[in-house]
Amino acid sequence: MGRRIMLKELRTKLATALMPGTLPALRSGRLNFIWTGRQVQVLPADVATYVRAYTEDDMIFSVQDWKSQKIAAAPPMLFQVKDKVKFRQYRELSRKCLEQPNDRILGIARKAAREAALEPVDRHYILDVLERPNPMQTRVQLMYALATMLDVVGTVFVYGNKLDTGVNKGQVRELWRLPELGMMVEGMGLMSGPTVFRALGLREAIPADRVMMLKSFNPLAEINAQWHWGLSRLEPLRKSVLTKHAEANAAEAEAFQNRGARKLVFPKGGNIDDLDVKQVKEVQEHLDAKLSGGYGKVIANSMELGSIDVGSTLVDLNIIESYDAMLEKVCAVYHTRKEVHSSGKQSTFNNLTEARKSSLTDGVLPDQALIYDYLNAFFVASYNTEREQYHLEPDLDYYPELQEDNERKAKYLDHLALTENQRLEAFGYEPHDHPMMNVPMVPAGRTPVTDFVPTDPPSGNEPDTEEEDVYEEEA
Repeated sequence: MGRRIMLKELRTKLATALMPGTLPALRSGRLNFIWTGRQVQVLPADVATYVRAYTEDDMIFSVQDWKSQKIAAAPPMLFQVKDKVKFRQYRELSRKCLEQPNDRILGIARKAAREAALEPVDRHYILDVLERPNPMQTRVQLMYALATMLDVVGTVFVYGNKLDTGVNKGQVRELWRLPELGMMVEGMGLMSGPTVFRALGLREAIPADRVMMLKSFNPLAEINAQWHWGLSRLEPLRKSVLTKHAEANAAEAEAFQNRGARKLVFPKGGNIDDLDVKQVKEVQEHLDAKLSGGYGKVIANSMELGSIDVGSTLVDLNIIESYDAMLEKVCAVYHTRKEVHSSGKQSTFNNLTEARKSSLTDGVLPDQALIYDYLNAFFVASYNTEREQYHLEPDLDYYPELQEDNERKAKYLDHLALTENQRLEAFGYEPHDHPMMNVPMVPAGRTPVTDFVPTDPPSGNEPDTEEEDVYEEEA
């Protein structure tokens, strides 16, 4: 009787804790709940599933690991805003460069706008905190975790340890990633932000102004209506990759356990059903004894034999082709190229350099910019004052794939009438003070033939002046 009362109370509290439209989501398995003894906590049911898929699926782990490493490796650059109007123009150009990464003219305009709007800052407490965000992690480790969990879970929580007193009150001095599984958001509605956060293992509630909630877009209404969780990048791969990859691994393991296709040998003149187990074993042992000593050995046998194939090979099961197709689907979701993660098979996109560049511009840079936008709004903003405003962004010069091809650049400049100093500056060198270095050089790759022969060729009737001079000397 007591258990029925407790169950009834739990159902009542669960029904009152849920927002309208969430109960059907619980019944369909889209959401899960945790009863902490104090209140009901609702969270996406797939969080643990996607974390296991990331850690257990080698294909997904490989693609995610490559992307997270690229995002985390780029060092940060700190700037001080010196012109707010030009800074807004620079931000707009930066967004356009993400949409059109191969537009060289747009990149030059963005670089000029950055020089006009921002002043580089080499040393600041912001850089010190970011380099060592907490005693347990480095900058690369924290950025790697943020990039990974943003894709795998769709939502990342970062706690900012702020100063409570002094002239630097409110500045974030530590950054800690909170565990996504078990996080609870209170006070968050369709048109209101959260008031406090609660994490499993912490008794005290965390004020909302100390937590950075980084999430991706999520169109699933039943999740958004409750906690505004972001959509996992693995959600579209649930049926097409996660399930099929597990089945392919099971088929591959079974094929290896059975040693692939087996050939059953028997006397050709008789019927295989006429042989008992002992006779089949004797035939097999006889063949094994003759074949021992090397692969491909030729044997002589006085009995005509027949054989049948039992089982299937990996080729027969199309497991290799299935892996290739699944990798292509994973790369499509992550906006990366399959050639970056494959074994180097020839294809129409076999240029590895171009594949890496495309993967960076399409799959890495947009999410990297999103993470830095959140860091600027939460972490860097705590150091801004009325007089000083700072901006943080990754150093894209770190990636060699994004740099200009100097060979193509040199060939292009060879067709222009430039001075030698202009060519030096185009490649990042200091100009020379010699006067000749400022003289335009005209390309002479195609010179008219008239520059090498007289305009009026000789007719053949002109006297030989050398012979006349000889005759005069003899006379």
